[in-house]
Amino acid sequence: MVSTPELISVLASILDTDELEVQEQAVSCLLILCNRSEQCSDMVLQEGVIPALVSISVNGTSRGQEKAQKLLMLFRQQRRDDSPVETHQSPPETSDFSVPPAEMKPLCSTTLVGTW
Repeated sequence: MVSTPELISVLASILDTDELEVQEQAVSCLLILCNRSEQCSDMVLQEGVIPALVSISVNGTSRGQEKAQKLLMLFRQQRRDDSPVETHQSPPETSDFSVPPAEMKPLCSTTLVGTW
């Protein structure tokens, strides 16, 4: 029997094949596994699948593209969910036009106007 890490490793290596339908099937399997377990997602990510998934999302079959995009979005969402919430206060917002008009510098020099 194949263990989960071995299965994920094999599926991840299949993503690099030139056979688009085989890629599609591997992505589908990984999507099912990762949807069910964040631990599986972590193992899949450790295999370095992101470049292959990006390639499939652009160059794969239409179903392969869709599945690869869903898997990439799942990874992104899981990363957001795992990231700690920032508790620091943001600096107060300032406007680009907060300088009073009297202190604004002119766009062109007035001495040039008279020389034309």
